[in-house]
Amino acid sequence: MSVYGAMNTAVSGLGAQSSALANISDNIANSRTTGYKRVDTAFSTLVTSSDQNQHQAGGVRARPSFRNDVQGNMEQSQVNTHLGVTGKGYFSVSQPESLDPDSGAVNFKPSSFYTRAGDFEMDQNGYLVNSSGYYLNGWDVNPENGVADTAAVKPIRVSQLQDSPVATTNIQYAANLPSQVDINTELPANSIQIYDSVGNERNLDLNWEKTANDQWTLNIAPAGDVSHDQFGPIVFNFDKGRIDSINASGADGSGPNNGQVGLVPPSGNGEPAELAFSLDFGGGVGDQDVVLNMGTYGEANGTTQFTGTELQLNSLDQNGVPPGAFKDLIVDDAGYVNLNYDNGQTKTYFQVPLTQFNNPNGLTRLDGNAFQQSPNSGVPRLNPPGLGSNGTISSQTLEASNVDISDEFTKMITAQRTYSANSKVITTADEMLAEVINIKR
Repeated sequence: MSVYGAMNTAVSGLGAQSSALANISDNIANSRTTGYKRVDTAFSTLVTSSDQNQHQAGGVRARPSFRNDVQGNMEQSQVNTHLGVTGKGYFSVSQPESLDPDSGAVNFKPSSFYTRAGDFEMDQNGYLVNSSGYYLNGWDVNPENGVADTAAVKPIRVSQLQDSPVATTNIQYAANLPSQVDINTELPANSIQIYDSVGNERNLDLNWEKTANDQWTLNIAPAGDVSHDQFGPIVFNFDKGRIDSINASGADGSGPNNGQVGLVPPSGNGEPAELAFSLDFGGGVGDQDVVLNMGTYGEANGTTQFTGTELQLNSLDQNGVPPGAFKDLIVDDAGYVNLNYDNGQTKTYFQVPLTQFNNPNGLTRLDGNAFQQSPNSGVPRLNPPGLGSNGTISSQTLEASNVDISDEFTKMITAQRTYSANSKVITTADEMLAEVINIKR
């Protein structure tokens, strides 16, 4: 009977609009959830029998339509570890299963999870964890060559809280020796702080004395060296203010506590004017080979002898580094996790990849704004950010929910009116059935 069909159809309409309202309420509730992807409602007809002669009402069915592929607005954050994805891709994350209270190590579930919620912060054990409790995964990176091991991802744990010292092996010196001073004039020492292999600070003094016109001698005094009081004298000859030749024969070890100094490479115009010597700080520190770059033979750079009455030091630098303590980290656009230390060093130990799916709207949704692979999504593909169609990562940025509140209110009003209209159909059908019953009376 068509009246019964109308009533059943209206009931299906009530159910469909109820589902739509539930999706709308979920969207509104999560309008401020980082990385949340809204759920729309797709309606489809149910037909029992329909041709040119008759149509039997079937009703309507509502199913969720996920909008995982729609970008949310990017919002600035003051937290270095907050990450936002612009474009395609999801963070690979892990879910914890148990925690070892002694070591702080976490055991993780074997399943793979994905999210766009990039509000990661470092916990007390060094892991990067978002507000939903998911741990950020990444590739290990060799800090020496910057090459990532892309064989597998694992939760990123910052355990490199101490940066090892680097012994000084190279010193760059640039100064102008004053040509107008008298012969036998000794200039104030230039002192530079260097580092031994265990990070101790050591002082190296460079002492100049004018011994003839266009000729100077250099003595290098290494404080703390147990084998050498000084290296020198090393004779520098100048031509038109530029280094013409260097004679280190006076520093061959023949004098009391004088160390040997070598020339690297042999002299020649256009070649670097370099001195090589070996320091011995004792105490198990070991020998330390150092190259002192004085400029270039025949060129007006590094060490020169031009007009003046005082030593003009232009630069004095060295490549040693003291031990450093971890300060903070930042993730660059390529996904590299750069650890900054208070000694000025930056080391890279991890890279954050992004994961793509052929059909991201087919992912299974989970609590905590996370997703899992499903038969409808396709298999995951991990690539560095910015490679191919992958999106990019921005630090100190968060992706906001892609919910438009005004649009949700419009859909809510439509759902409410449609629901009322379906209920009116049920009331009308009930009145018509009552008329049929009254015919017998």
